[in-house]
Amino acid sequence: MLRIAVLENDTERVRFYTRYFAFDSWFDKEYYNQWKKTFAESEWKAVIESYIDDTIKSIVQKHELNKNRSWYQPTPPLLHTIAPVYIEEQYWDRLLALIQKENNLDSVLQYHQHLVKTYPTELSSIYFPLLEASGDKANSRSEYANLVDKMKMIIKDIPCAKANIITIAQKLKIKYQRRPAMIDELNKILM
Repeated sequence: MLRIAVLENDTERVRFYTRYFAFDSWFDKEYYNQWKKTFAESEWKAVIESYIDDTIKSIVQKHELNKNRSWYQPTPPLLHTIAPVYIEEQYWDRLLALIQKENNLDSVLQYHQHLVKTYPTELSSIYFPLLEASGDKANSRSEYANLVDKMKMIIKDIPCAKANIITIAQKLKIKYQRRPAMIDELNKILM
C-alpha cells in the first residue's frame, strides 16, 4: 500500500503508512525519515511536537491505569518509546531528562554515546548510584566482570569520573568482602 501511495503521489497515505511503520513494533529510522520528508521543514516542528505530546500522554495515561498492579513499573516507560525520536531530532536535553528518571544502568548506557560529549558531568551523577546498585545486584563472576567493563568504559569516556568510580569499587569491595570473585574483578579497576 505504501509503494502504491508513493507511486500515486498520495501524500496523506504516504504519511499514514510511513508513520505507522516507523513506530509499529519498534522504531524504524528509515520509515521515520521517509515520514519526515513528506513535510516542509516549517511544518515538521509542529508535527513532531504533536506526536511527542500525544505519545507521552498516551503512555502516562496507560501507566496511571495500571500503576497499582504489582508487576507495573513505578514510572511511565517513556524512554525506549520517545528516545529514538529525541535522537533523530537531536533533542539532547530532553533525552537527558528522560534518562535521569531511569533506574537501570543498562537502559541508561544505551544512550551514553549520544550524550557523553555534551553532558559528561550530568551522566556521571546518573551513573554513580546505578553502578553501586548494579554491584549490589551482581551475583556471579560474569556480572562482576560486566560491571567492571562498564566502569572502565565510563572512565575512558569521562575521565573526571575516575575518582568516584574507584570510590564505588572500594565501597563494594568492603561491603562484599566474602565474594572473592567480585573482589578479584573490582581489583582490575583499582590497579
